[in-house]
Amino acid sequence: MKRIITMILISVTLNSMAGSPSCNGPGEVKVSWPTNNPIWEMCYLAPNHSSAADGSSLEIRDAYYVGHYALERAHIPMLFANYTSNTCYRDWKDTPSNFLKANKIENPTRQAITTCDISSSETQVVGNCPFKDLTTGDPNDFVGDLSDCLSGVEVEKYDDRLVLTTNHSASWYKYSSRYTFHLDGRIEPRFGFGNSTGTFSDTTHWHHAYYRINFDIDGSDHDQVFNQGNLKTTEFMDFRNERRNNTWSIIDSQSGRGFRVEATAEDYLVDVNNPPHNPSNYHNTDVMVTKYKIIAGLGIPEYSDTPGNNSLGQCSMNENALVNGESLIDEDIVFWYRTAVNDLANMGLVCKFGGPIFYPIGDWGLSEYLNVFTDSFE
Repeated sequence: MKRIITMILISVTLNSMAGSPSCNGPGEVKVSWPTNNPIWEMCYLAPNHSSAADGSSLEIRDAYYVGHYALERAHIPMLFANYTSNTCYRDWKDTPSNFLKANKIENPTRQAITTCDISSSETQVVGNCPFKDLTTGDPNDFVGDLSDCLSGVEVEKYDDRLVLTTNHSASWYKYSSRYTFHLDGRIEPRFGFGNSTGTFSDTTHWHHAYYRINFDIDGSDHDQVFNQGNLKTTEFMDFRNERRNNTWSIIDSQSGRGFRVEATAEDYLVDVNNPPHNPSNYHNTDVMVTKYKIIAGLGIPEYSDTPGNNSLGQCSMNENALVNGESLIDEDIVFWYRTAVNDLANMGLVCKFGGPIFYPIGDWGLSEYLNVFTDSFE
C-alpha cells in the first residue's frame, strides 16, 4: 500500500510541474526520454519534412527539459560549400540519404553510423550505405549490409542521454546531423561534412553550416542574452577566433533558467584578416543574435538572410540582412552559430564534425525529479 501511495504522489508531483509537446504538425514525431516519466520530450522532423527553403536538416521542435520549455526550434537552414577557385554552392538540406541504423533503440551496443562516422580516410570514399570498410583494404568488405540501412531519423536511448541522428545529401556531399540530449541538461548538436564520390576533393574548400536556435525558455518572451557575462541590448555579431573561450548565455529574465553556449575545438576558425583562409569574404561572422522576426509579405519566420529562397549559386551570407540593430531586451531571441570545416586538396575526404554545446543555467528541477524517484525506492 505504501508503495502504491508513493507512486501516486510521484505521478501527481511530476504532472504538476511537467509541460509536454503535442507534435501534431506535418512530419512531426514525438520522442520521450526516458520513455516513462521523461526528462526530455520533443518533436523531431526528418530533413525531408524540415522547415525553411530547401529544408534545414534534422529539426528539433518544442523541446522540454524536466517539464520546462527549453527551445522552440533547432535546425540548420543555411549550408554552404565554397572553394579557392571561387566556385561555391548554397546547398539544400532536405534530401535523405541512407545510413546504418543502431541495433536497437534502448541502450544499443552499435550506434547509428552515418557517412561522416565511417569516413576515416583522407583519400578514399566510403560510398553509399552499406558503407565500404576502409580498414581492411578489400573493396568487397562492407560495414553492415543493405538490411541495416535506414532513411530518416534514428532514435537511441541510453541510461544517461537521448541521441537523434540523420544523414542527408546534396549531390556528392553527404551531411550528417546529430543531437545529444544529456541527463544533466546539456545539448550537443553535431553536424558532419562528408563526401560520397570524391568530387572536388582535388580543390581546397570550406563548408559552412549555420545553426538557428530559438530557445524560447519558459515561453517566447523575457529572454535576454549575455556575452561573457555582459548584457547585450541590441542585435549583434561575434567571433570565436578572437576569444577561444568566448561564451554566450540566453536566460529568461523571469525564471532565471537558460543556456550557456560554448564553441568547441572542432570548428574551423575563419580568419577575416587573412584572405587565403577566407576566400571571397563570404562568411565573416561566427555568431549572430537577433530578435525573432516574421517576414512581411511572406508570413514566414526569418530562416535565413534570403527568406523563402535558397538559390544554389547565391554563395555569400549577408549577415547585415539578419542583424539590423533591433532590441534584445526581454524579447524572443534567435541565436545563430556558424560551424565550419576546411577540406584540403587531395586529402580532405575524411569527414569532419563541428558544432556548439549548450549548458543549462538555473534551476530546471532535475534534483527534485531525481529525489522523487530515489525516495520512492528507499
